[in-house]
Amino acid sequence: MKRSASVFVIAILAALAPLHAETERSATVSMKLLSGHINYLASDALGGRGVGSEGIELAAEYLANQFLDYGLLPGGDEGSYFQWFEIPKLSRITDRCRLEVVGADVPCTLDEDFTPMPFSAVQAFEGKVAFVGYGITNEEKNYDDYDGIDVKGKVALILRYEPDHWRDDHGGNRTDHASFLAKAQLAKKHGSVALIIVNPPTNEEDDLYPFRRPRPGALPMFHVKRVLADQILAAGGADSIETLHDRISKNNAPASTDLAGVILKGHPGLESGSVKTKNVIGILPGAGPLAHEYVVFGGHYDHLGNVPPRRRPSLDNDFDPADARIHNGADDNASGTAGVLELARIYASGPKPRRSLIFMGFSGEELGLRGSAHFANHPTVPLNDIVAMINLDMIGRLEGRPVEVWATATAKEFGDLVDKHAQSMTNLEVKNVAQMRRDSDHASFYAKDIPVVFVFSGLHADYHRPSDDVEKIDYDGAIGIVQFIQAFADDIIQADQRPTFQKVESTSRRGGRQWDLKVRMGFRPGVPDGDEHPGIRVETVVEGGPADQAGLLAGDIIIAINKTPVKNIGDYANAVKSFKPGDQADVTVRRKDRDVTVKVTFAGRGDR
Repeated sequence: MKRSASVFVIAILAALAPLHAETERSATVSMKLLSGHINYLASDALGGRGVGSEGIELAAEYLANQFLDYGLLPGGDEGSYFQWFEIPKLSRITDRCRLEVVGADVPCTLDEDFTPMPFSAVQAFEGKVAFVGYGITNEEKNYDDYDGIDVKGKVALILRYEPDHWRDDHGGNRTDHASFLAKAQLAKKHGSVALIIVNPPTNEEDDLYPFRRPRPGALPMFHVKRVLADQILAAGGADSIETLHDRISKNNAPASTDLAGVILKGHPGLESGSVKTKNVIGILPGAGPLAHEYVVFGGHYDHLGNVPPRRRPSLDNDFDPADARIHNGADDNASGTAGVLELARIYASGPKPRRSLIFMGFSGEELGLRGSAHFANHPTVPLNDIVAMINLDMIGRLEGRPVEVWATATAKEFGDLVDKHAQSMTNLEVKNVAQMRRDSDHASFYAKDIPVVFVFSGLHADYHRPSDDVEKIDYDGAIGIVQFIQAFADDIIQADQRPTFQKVESTSRRGGRQWDLKVRMGFRPGVPDGDEHPGIRVETVVEGGPADQAGLLAGDIIIAINKTPVKNIGDYANAVKSFKPGDQADVTVRRKDRDVTVKVTFAGRGDR
């Protein structure tokens, strides 16, 4: 890999920079400075630091000025502290959106029969149609929906998800093959011009996919209701979705077929654009023969911005401004960003480290790890010289709990190092977690075979809520976490050998946690409003499901299961992980101003 011009500039400046005279660092973690960083970044003046807003630009300038004050060298583009990149967006569905069955009397009405997928490519298409099962090739299962059928130049009509019985091998979770994006990429590889997706008949509902978190994808993609899919199949002389689905399930084999004489044409009608944003990068050069190697300290400085509560992260502004509230993100992730700044100041106070250090503020994490992924794909230093990445994301709400240090098995040495320094901490309990999580910026580095750790104080009821404010930050806990990170990082920085990278088991195939649950209650979870007690909010109840039959209502907050307190999704998973389908439990919910206990009979994960 070629070194960029900025790398040579950094190397020259590092050689010219005077060495610190101190033999020990003159700085330690400062409560005043840490709280000052958090208070500024999480102030209303920055408006929640949403990507594309004036507030996030102010935050980026603030980080760059701090790096300059500490004497860090610019690690961004063209000798600056900034690494610019663009985030594509599909902002809205326009009146160009259409789907048409050519030569057949099959009505296709937007929002009633079909909708474009938010990660659709923005281009017109026309082609013959083929039913291609689930649109999956899984070598482990000896299953290939594309075997024996040519979809080049055709529209592929496929089922959502994957065969139900595959989930038994994955603790009730779906594999990567079930994702929309994986299916689109595979269909494009086989030459398909568009993808039409329909819910399988085992789905309890047949609602169209909501238009959220838009981003351009590999192919034009539409989600259609089963009624429309059946009409398309019938026009081509094929069986219904239910019959084809049952054939696949019964035979454990594809049922792909061409639809004779059927042509689909259309356009997603999505208005596309992009938002320009930037990572902020400062470098502290090392001294000695290992100075060409780097340890990265990073955390994302973006948050949700000024949007309606419980709105998913998005670049869209298709909401009533009167519904918007500033999401200041004091914990997520002003706290982690402040930790990165304090570590930068401490290490810059001398002496020079044995390895060079990179301090980074990532943008676009809330939109899918965009900033860290951009750096990993367009690094300003050689990736193979980065020996470790330490990610600080939400370190401000410890509140007496253990700090979680994830992905410690990504390096052979990390587990022992974490235990070593955990024992020396008198004011901090450390939870050493070997597994990898893919829902924060360390994942972008792990994907490049770089050892990582993810330092995290845990979820809480204010997560992604307007109530994530500075008044709730546990500053003593955050200081303890930064002190632990510094002690842990010192061993990596000073070691003779770089950490030994290892592939490890992931807690999730698409981000988040994999709980290995055997049962379901039949509700969509959320978090309570900021001023309410912790728990799991019942956002919606599945009609006819266990929660519905037991009398749970949307808005209820689950606070206990069989008298075991439930404060977050992890508590819920731990409380139900031993249950089997048919087991009963007393579920206590807070309903307005009183507590109500109902008896729930759990269903299996695959039951309708």
